[in-house]
Amino acid sequence: MRLFHTPFVLKNKQLTLSEERVVKHARVLRLQVWNEIAVQDTVDGVTIRYICCIAEMSKNHILCNILSSDQRLLETWIGMLVGIPNTNDKLHTIVQKLTEIGISDIVFWKNDRSTGQDISVKKLSKICKISLESLEQSNGRQLPTISQVDNIHERVVGKELVLFDFEWQDVTSIQWIPTDRLYGVVWPEGHFSPRDYETIWFQVVSKISLGDHILRTETAAITGAWALKNLI
Repeated sequence: MRLFHTPFVLKNKQLTLSEERVVKHARVLRLQVWNEIAVQDTVDGVTIRYICCIAEMSKNHILCNILSSDQRLLETWIGMLVGIPNTNDKLHTIVQKLTEIGISDIVFWKNDRSTGQDISVKKLSKICKISLESLEQSNGRQLPTISQVDNIHERVVGKELVLFDFEWQDVTSIQWIPTDRLYGVVWPEGHFSPRDYETIWFQVVSKISLGDHILRTETAAITGAWALKNLI
């Protein structure tokens, strides 16, 4: 069943979808009247998903009859601070996979040893679209916020950080940590600099090794995100 994460108008047990992206995608998928779809949106931390039957389709909207609904609080809140990678392909992979895992906030930062370029407004718009597509294709419920910060110190104040680095304890030995302010931190190409450590060290509550091998930024981000989401 196709899932659409999009704003909708609810009236008399019917949903109206008018977002251009959704209407066009429905035509591409050759959806027809009586086909069932899932529609969801998140408001104030609550995701409401409706199972619907298409009643009417036009060039500008889709009208659906509601069959059932499911309302849930957002899943465990986890953020990830990731060094900007050195290629767009890696950036896209990180956004795609972290969305599939269910990360709530993806923050890219350019530290002393980052070799990747700043994320432009155009590039940010593209990766947000990638994230939305990944959410819908993975049947997820949580669309992450995505941003770049230059001053990491301001972003981490009041947060608790789990630092993924070498020669620390194994992830399975970490005790449970409250996750309402929790961010995982992953290095960029070139690893952390001494100044990076000084900037974030006062907020670090745990240090986790991802193994003996040197991982690429995208591999470390995906592995670390999954560990925080499922093992802590």
